[in-house]
Amino acid sequence: INPWMELVFLHYIYRGLKVIYTVHTSVLAIHFTNKRWVAKQIFDKVHKVVSVSQKMNEIIKKIYQFEKGMVISNCLPEKAFKVPLPEEKLPYKYIIAVGRLVKMKQFDKLIETFCKSGLLQKQIHLVILGEGEEMERLQRQIQDLNLTEFIHLLGFKKHVFSYIQKSEFLVLASAYEGFGMVIL
Repeated sequence: INPWMELVFLHYIYRGLKVIYTVHTSVLAIHFTNKRWVAKQIFDKVHKVVSVSQKMNEIIKKIYQFEKGMVISNCLPEKAFKVPLPEEKLPYKYIIAVGRLVKMKQFDKLIETFCKSGLLQKQIHLVILGEGEEMERLQRQIQDLNLTEFIHLLGFKKHVFSYIQKSEFLVLASAYEGFGMVIL
C-alpha cells in the first residue's frame, strides 16, 4: 500500500463515500502502512474494516486502535456440499496442494520439501491443482529434478473436492494466508 496515495484518495476521490477496507491475510503491511500516524489518519476516514477472522479483527483493533472493525468469515454455502461431484481417480497414492500458481503460495518450496520428505520412496506422488504465472517455472523445476513421473501439475479443476478426498493429505505451503479457502 502506498499510504500517501491512500490518504489522497480518502480526502479527495472518496470524499463523502463510506469506504470499507477488507483484510484477507495476517500480513498487515499488505493492507495498511507501518507508519502509525498515517494509519490513524486513514482509519479516521474509513467507515469499516472487514476481516476474515475474529483474531485478525482484534489485532487491527489493538495495533491501530480501530473500533469499527467487523468479521465476515470465508464460507461456502451448505448446498455446495450436497452437489454430486464427478469421481476423479488417479492411478497412484498422492498428497495434494491446491491454489493459484503464484510466488506467495510457495509451490516451489513444496516441491523441494516433497523431494526431501521420503514420500518418493513410498511411491507417493505430489499433485498440484491450479493455474497461474508460476506454471512454466514449476514445470521446469520438476523437469530439472527428473520427477515428472511423481510430481503432477494438473491445472485448474472445477471440482477439487473429489481429488482432495482421495488424497493421503492436503498440503498448504503459502507464505501467508488469511484463511485458506481450499480448506473449506
